[in-house]
Amino acid sequence: MAPEFPILRIWQVNQTDHCGDLRVALDTGPDRLRIRREPDGITIERVAAVDFAWLSALAQHESLAAAIERTQRVEATFDLGTTLHRFIGDGTIAGIGDRR
Repeated sequence: MAPEFPILRIWQVNQTDHCGDLRVALDTGPDRLRIRREPDGITIERVAAVDFAWLSALAQHESLAAAIERTQRVEATFDLGTTLHRFIGDGTIAGIGDRR
């Protein structure tokens, strides 16, 4: 589920090392984020709605067919091969298993 607020900006301005403007415009819309643990720390980045739909479906243990269907409702031109290559390549998807 995507929150309705710009949570990345809210988090950024609340960091002890943040310098600059502390204002947060709550009407800028929701952030869809991908948070990953990497060897040198945590990475937080915004993702497109189509990527969020795909990763959310997988995180909710939907079947591959259901995940593709959900994602195609967001973007009809969703390309499974390109998406798998990108998310396996960057370590977001670390393995494929049986949901049983």
